[in-house]
Amino acid sequence: MLRYWLVFFRNVVTLGIITLLPILSFAKTKILIFPFFSKKDVKDITYSTGVKKSFLTFAEILPNVEIIESDYNIKDKDYREVVSFHKGFDFYMVAEFDVQGDVTTYMLTLLDREGKEVYRDRISSQDLFEISDNMVRSLSSFLLKQEVGFATIKFDIRLDKEKYSLLINDSIIRDISGNQTISSKVLSKVPYNIVVRKESTKEVVFTKSVVLLENEVLELKINLPTDQNVTTQTSELTKQVKSDYKIIKDIEDAMRRKDIFNDVYFSTLQKDVVLLSFEVRESLYEKHKIGLARQIISSVLNIIPGLGSLVIGDNTSFLISLISPYFTGIVYGSKEIVYGSKELWGVVTLVFYVYNLSTPFIYANSWNSRLENLLLFDKPKKFSLIPSLTVEENNNLCVHYTLTYRW
Repeated sequence: MLRYWLVFFRNVVTLGIITLLPILSFAKTKILIFPFFSKKDVKDITYSTGVKKSFLTFAEILPNVEIIESDYNIKDKDYREVVSFHKGFDFYMVAEFDVQGDVTTYMLTLLDREGKEVYRDRISSQDLFEISDNMVRSLSSFLLKQEVGFATIKFDIRLDKEKYSLLINDSIIRDISGNQTISSKVLSKVPYNIVVRKESTKEVVFTKSVVLLENEVLELKINLPTDQNVTTQTSELTKQVKSDYKIIKDIEDAMRRKDIFNDVYFSTLQKDVVLLSFEVRESLYEKHKIGLARQIISSVLNIIPGLGSLVIGDNTSFLISLISPYFTGIVYGSKEIVYGSKELWGVVTLVFYVYNLSTPFIYANSWNSRLENLLLFDKPKKFSLIPSLTVEENNNLCVHYTLTYRW
């Protein structure tokens, strides 16, 4: 009987590992987008091909998202059946539109890996470009699990006649040269890395990482380095842009390997992370911190020893959770107990289960604290006590303390 339960728990944990691997992955979110369609006979391809092309152009600069275009016509098809032979994606995007006079309405639908609807949004406007922009905003809000808006970056470009490329998040937005002004709409609360590269030499002459608030307008002046310092400045800029990408990659690699708990590796990252802007560091922290909901779910799942620890990424507690109850069960189920009594081993088992329920909260606190010390080392404290000196009318020196709290 005991052997049966051990095999059962082993199979449950194995199934949990297979099922939860996608959750624990740090890979890009892959989305397959099908052709936009209408149930009515609309001959103008602007509503289908034009809007989708505009959507893909805007969505191309989204970080950690890979959108693949499919030419499969999903109109009047069973969504689950279509998804079943388009495996390998996290989500599937379907857009159905309806034209009523000057107003066009698009129904944006996201399907999961089984073809089930997980998100739907209705977007209407007389302006098709506004519709495509709002589609990207809606998709980003779903993926980021927070409402995002729009912001604007104005580029004041002062370059020579050579050909340069303007890149945002590794995607070439357009070719630039000479003196010109460009205005680009972007999403708020999304990290962007902006690079200007000289095409003839592939040298980087400008780089900046930004995260904008809703309705914020950022003005960026892009000038060539002076002739006297062109070599030094270009070298530093190239080093900076490499560092930005490398630091972010190193941080995420360290989190995947749990190396942020390694003091030596942590100290190495601390020396480089100061090159990132506060907005980028804060965005990374919000993305990778362990929230309270995940802690509670992991604690509940630890009723099955080790499953919740696996979900939250605590490999050490996962092994302890697996070994300790099963070992206790073997001893407790034996006919002859060499050490202690059945009552004693029963108490030990109970203690282990209480420990299992608490480990997700302990691990999350350690993880979030470590992450905050790495990324938000310069974040002001919530409470601060500020002293000040004043001289009263009777010439007495008084010390006043002001207690402030930052929301």
